[in-house]
Amino acid sequence: MTEPTWLDKFLAEDPPPCPEAIDWVKKQPSWEVAWANCTNPGWMLFRLGRNLVLCSPEHRKFIRVVVACARLTLPFSGSWQPRLEAICTQLVNWAKGEDINLHATRASTQATLYSTWAAIDSVEAALDSVEVAWYIARIAFESTRAAFGHNRVALARAMLAIIRQYYPTPPEL
Repeated sequence: MTEPTWLDKFLAEDPPPCPEAIDWVKKQPSWEVAWANCTNPGWMLFRLGRNLVLCSPEHRKFIRVVVACARLTLPFSGSWQPRLEAICTQLVNWAKGEDINLHATRASTQATLYSTWAAIDSVEAALDSVEVAWYIARIAFESTRAAFGHNRVALARAMLAIIRQYYPTPPEL
């Protein structure tokens, strides 16, 4: 029996990546090239957020990255900026090792999401802190898309720079 290729491993992930990511990755010669050439920070964050061990150093590192990406969009979040900044600060404090009430932070973030972007599907995640980070990223992305669609390319580039600063090589498949 032959060893599965990087593409076989990528395609076998559960849950699978979105169809657009699958189509794009199939055109790449290797996982390393795909990581280096990816222009969609959401795809990279999705992959990085998989298989994290709760409260591990890698989990905390991931939260710092997601919050750093979300903070790029806070200036566009209008009256919700102070609330979102407070949530981001709580998550960074947790990532640094401080004790915070993740359930309360999650509830606060969900309330913000539902009251401002009721049409957005909720993000499903197993880990509370990852879920909170995803809600913040989703709020930030949607507010930026709604208000500043023409800046999305620059925003994506800035997010990619943050991701690649922390993760210059791709995670294992």
